Amino acid sequence: MTRIILYLALVLMTTSSCRTLYPNRMFKQGDSDLLIRGKKMIDEYLIQTGDELSLQIFARDGFKLIDVLSGSELAQQKAITYKYLVNKEGYADLPILGSYYVAGYTEETLEEKLEVEYAALFNEPYAILTVENRRAIVFKGSSAQVVALNRSATNLLEVIAKSGGLDENSKAFKIKIIRGEFSEPEIILVDLSTVEGLKNADMIVQANDVIYIEEKRKIFSDVLGELTPILTLITAITSAYLLFKSINAK
Repeated sequence: MTRIILYLALVLMTTSSCRTLYPNRMFKQGDSDLLIRGKKMIDEYLIQTGDELSLQIFARDGFKLIDVLSGSELAQQKAITYKYLVNKEGYADLPILGSYYVAGYTEETLEEKLEVEYAALFNEPYAILTVENRRAIVFKGSSAQVVALNRSATNLLEVIAKSGGLDENSKAFKIKIIRGEFSEPEIILVDLSTVEGLKNADMIVQANDVIYIEEKRKIFSDVLGELTPILTLITAITSAYLLFKSINAK
């Protein structure tokens, strides 16, 4: 019986693929040409179609600061934030200005541009614009979480901390960042397990990045889990056979 169990375990370990034991494993690296070792990325995010923008416009009225869009004084009422969707042509329907081309600008550049536009209508306008849907998706084994990015640059360590950090099953030495179009993704491999690798923790995470933290595989317990139903069946058949044999012997 022991020999049978050991034989089955050996067969299962040698013939079972990762797809059998770990069907939930994602983003397995097959094309090494897509792989880039971790390095600091500081590209600023450019507004694109489908983005949701929030906009506040303030202007001077003597010594008071007026929220132009709501018509209230800032000191009297909390400023109201309005949101605008960037359509597929790159335009957003902004207050007073109407349909306005916003795609391809950074938040800061568009703020400056809008301040110039509103200067013809208001005294010393001040714009606050934010891309509301800037987020990254963090996968840890079979769990996932959507993490909102800060208005300022958000580094990899901050995003991991926001997602709850790394547990004992997470591989700190094998973190993949998948960036860009899924048809031609850029895959960045980051190792945070060493002091040298911690330099990559300052990497700037961009909107819509997918961060995949591989989970440690427990091969022995997983193989045992696969074997348990088979062993249970063998035990039941063996018990039935021995019982039948003992009855016939009488």
